[in-house]
Amino acid sequence: MMKFPWLSLLNLYRRQCAAVTAVEYSLIASGISLTIMFGVFFFGEAVLGLFTTMLESLSDFVDKFMEREGS
Repeated sequence: MMKFPWLSLLNLYRRQCAAVTAVEYSLIASGISLTIMFGVFFFGEAVLGLFTTMLESLSDFVDKFMEREGS
């Protein structure tokens, strides 16, 4: 016979709270990952275009700089 039966109830409550917290964290993590995936899907081409434009501008600048330095 247990001396303090309420301790087993308290331990059961703690285990259930830990499980609920784990589920909440997993839902938060999945929400963040879905947000990142949708962001990449919707804005990926725009970001690619931005970096492509920057690369072309830098390439033109380097070409002009090398021409000026070479002459």
